[in-house]
Amino acid sequence: MANFFDYKRQVDLVTAATQIVKEFPQARFLLLGEDRGTMPYIQQEIARLGLQDFFAIIPGRPDPENIYAAIDVYVCTSDTEGFSNVILEAMACGKAVIATNVGGNPEAVVPDKTGIIVPVRSPKAISQAARRLLESPELRLSMGALGRKRIEEQFSVKMMVTAHEKLYSRLLLDRSISAAAKDKVTQ
Repeated sequence: MANFFDYKRQVDLVTAATQIVKEFPQARFLLLGEDRGTMPYIQQEIARLGLQDFFAIIPGRPDPENIYAAIDVYVCTSDTEGFSNVILEAMACGKAVIATNVGGNPEAVVPDKTGIIVPVRSPKAISQAARRLLESPELRLSMGALGRKRIEEQFSVKMMVTAHEKLYSRLLLDRSISAAAKDKVTQ
């Protein structure tokens, strides 16, 4: 679930899929997003590698929660990222995550607890992580459940509002202390 920008590196998932389907011919892949320049290339790579029966590409949709319900694992292959909302969404939906080691991904995904962190531009690492999760439905479900719990405990609206309130209170207190100290120096 990522628009088709070059930096989203969907091609790495396509490349990893060549190995995954050899071991797990029942595996299927879903790419969801709007074309931002690389969709034709991704479609060509899928065809070139003979993976048309394994991939579906769906333009962006306003109801990603319905897509999450249909997947077992979410894979983020970006070679650059801020703090990915889509990873948080997948975890909130109880999905194990495979994500590249960029931006806020390692902050969101607890390695070997809520998902697997892989090196950037490494289809081999993606396929190894996928193999691990496909071989163990229990691990997938456990990671998904722990991911959902992490979202509830660390990234819920209630937690974020509480954190902001604490920050604002601390800033106001610091400002008051600073103003009082300044007044004392000028006396």
